[in-house]
Amino acid sequence: MEYAIFDMDGTLIDSMPAWHRLGEDYLRAKGITPPEDLHEQIKAMTMLECGEYARALGVPGTAAQIAGELTAQIERQYRELIPAREGVKEYLSRCRSAGVRMCVATATDSALANQCLTRLGLLGYFEFLVSCEDIGKTKTSPDIYLLAAERLGARPSECVVFEDVLYPAETAARAGFPVAGVYDPASGEGNAQSLRAFCGAFIEDWRTAAFPPL
Repeated sequence: MEYAIFDMDGTLIDSMPAWHRLGEDYLRAKGITPPEDLHEQIKAMTMLECGEYARALGVPGTAAQIAGELTAQIERQYRELIPAREGVKEYLSRCRSAGVRMCVATATDSALANQCLTRLGLLGYFEFLVSCEDIGKTKTSPDIYLLAAERLGARPSECVVFEDVLYPAETAARAGFPVAGVYDPASGEGNAQSLRAFCGAFIEDWRTAAFPPL
């Protein structure tokens, strides 16, 4: 493995529980009991759509105001509270010692991602970070991976992509990247089973992960 492209949320950092709690904590703080299916209802929504949904449940204010409050809460989590995945720092150290050139490809805002990774002492392992927001496309498009490979000066076939969710893993693989799946309990066992079946390698735990993975 000469080059590696790492997803951030759920792969490098344990951020998914914070996202799962966000809506529930916000509604309870407003005196509203969250619906039992809240996570399923909002998991694919934008922040503004979440604001509209919360407003329909009785939260006062406009959808934009509510979205702003939700955004401020999750940003605080990234800046102050979200931890690194156990064992990931040691794995990155092994990669660096072996001369692997690394970058991050994330759906999170680049400024926020940089702040979080800096706080956790992880940013220095990577040559650069690219965000879906920077290129204007989600991970349903391979553009973020192709840009990362181009900036590394590598072909897709030379770059191992590390992802914890099936659909971006599929996107990367269709573009010619070898993919290593990463287990994240917060993403559910169904997702993990699909990743195990799909990926060329699967990392159950960074602390015991094989190096190189493929």
